[in-house]
Amino acid sequence: MPKEDILYEPIRKNLATVLASYYIEKEKKPRFQSSPFEFEDNPRLEITANGKISETLKGEFNDYTFLVLRSEGKHPDIMGFIRRKRSEPRELITVEIKNQPIKLMHIFQAHLYQEIFQSNLSFLVSPKGIPEERVRFITSPNGRFIRGKVIILQFNDNIYGKSTFECHPKLRDVVPESLRKYFELSDKK
Repeated sequence: MPKEDILYEPIRKNLATVLASYYIEKEKKPRFQSSPFEFEDNPRLEITANGKISETLKGEFNDYTFLVLRSEGKHPDIMGFIRRKRSEPRELITVEIKNQPIKLMHIFQAHLYQEIFQSNLSFLVSPKGIPEERVRFITSPNGRFIRGKVIILQFNDNIYGKSTFECHPKLRDVVPESLRKYFELSDKK
């Protein structure tokens, strides 16, 4: 099975595009007027699987959390932040990537990162998706606590540059309303 590190950049790039297109609220401004917000790196997503975290990210996340996780040898594959509106604070993002069908332990890991980093958006992404029996379990009363607010996605990379994400319809309850539009459009294709 190929290593998951080859997925980091395509997923980072495509997730940033989806977030910029569907999650950020577009603000109206007078014609020909630019604002500093337009030039801000929004969303900002960085590959952190190697343990290297930029000073920009360190400024957004809790330093103590990084120290504890580094001692455990654990960190999300991608981390970052986004600002929906200029007037709102940045929202933290964590992304865990797997190159195999999603297992319960993968969901626990993504949920752990969500809780520890207090991320507003937490994603678990795999090109193999999540098996139906696991979907049934984590949506049952016995399994609901496992997922938390983790958004579970299947990444479909395409050689023609038309990469997409899919989210199982039963798992969309934790997807923010603005991002649900993306999945509804994907369903129609």
